[in-house]
Amino acid sequence: MIVAASPEPSDESALDAQSEALASSVVLSINTLLNGLPPNVQERVRAEIQKSFPENTKPRSREILATILKLVPRDREVTVDEVKKTVEAEGIQATAKGIADALGYLFRRQRITRLSHGRYMIEGMGELTTLEELDAGPPTRNMIDDY
Repeated sequence: MIVAASPEPSDESALDAQSEALASSVVLSINTLLNGLPPNVQERVRAEIQKSFPENTKPRSREILATILKLVPRDREVTVDEVKKTVEAEGIQATAKGIADALGYLFRRQRITRLSHGRYMIEGMGELTTLEELDAGPPTRNMIDDY
């Protein structure tokens, strides 16, 4: 019986360096190819690439926020479960915690009213129409937990 010896630490670091160099080369090649395409085609290609990786199918917090702002009924009480059903009807799979985090974010930004645990009211919200106007910025740790 032949047993392979575990690689020496210096061998492992050499392999890691080779893997890192290969990964950087692949990223550079992909970016070079994408940069030659029109912006709308670039987005389509990126979307197709992401579809091929199951771990990337989780929605981003911005998608959930945008869907909530666009679709959730105004001027009436809604629950996290109702909002979750509305978001899922758009094809975005999000956990109840993800929805609650998004609603909590909107509450902290004073865009919705929290009536009690898990119950919110999204008022007319004036002229707020985009996430940029909301100044969502990059997601915070609380926003992305369990997405």
